[in-house]
Amino acid sequence: MRETPAEIKKVFDKHPYSIDSIIFDVMQTFKLHAIVRHTRFEKQEGYAVTEILALLIMFPLMMVSSVNSFFRSEFHAITTMKKDALYRLKNNEWAPWRAVLYGIASRFQKIVNPNQIVAANSAFILDDTADRRVGRHRENVSYVFDPMIGKTLWGFKHLVWGFFDGTTFIPLDFSIHAEQRLRGRKRREP
Repeated sequence: MRETPAEIKKVFDKHPYSIDSIIFDVMQTFKLHAIVRHTRFEKQEGYAVTEILALLIMFPLMMVSSVNSFFRSEFHAITTMKKDALYRLKNNEWAPWRAVLYGIASRFQKIVNPNQIVAANSAFILDDTADRRVGRHRENVSYVFDPMIGKTLWGFKHLVWGFFDGTTFIPLDFSIHAEQRLRGRKRREP
C-alpha cells in the first residue's frame, strides 16, 4: 500500500470519528442522493447506488486503488457489501457515468468556489494518462506509450478533460482508449 499523503493523514488524525462517518459526511456534502436521482441511476435490488458510489469515491482517501485491494485492506470491515456488488455497478454499461461525474464536479465547484471566481491562470486541460494492466486476457487492452516513464506499457489510455480554476483540477469528461498496433511489428504478450 502507498504511503498516506500528509493532507489525508492530517484529516484522519484531526477527526476522531470513524471512516464510515466520513463516508456519510461525503454523501451529505456532495448530495449524492440528489445527483443519483437527477441522473436516474437505478438498481433493481441490493445496496443503494449512493452507498456504493460513496464507497468508491472514498477509495483514494483510503489509499486503495481497486475493489480487490479494498477487500484485502483493513477497511473492508466498514461494509457488509461483497465484491460482486461493487463490480456489478462499476461494469454496468448502462450507468450514466458522465452525468454522475458532471453532478459531482458541479457540486465540488460550488463547495470550493461558491463565488465562482475564475483566476487568471485558469484553463481547460486534456490529460492522457496510461493505465497499466496485468494479464493476457483483458478485453481491448493494447500497448500504450507512457511519456512519464518513457516506456510502452500493456494497458489503456485514460483521456480526461477538465477545468483548472487556478487552485483545483475538476474532471468534466473522460474516455478510455486502446492504441492501435504499429504496422510491421508483432505484438508480444507481457
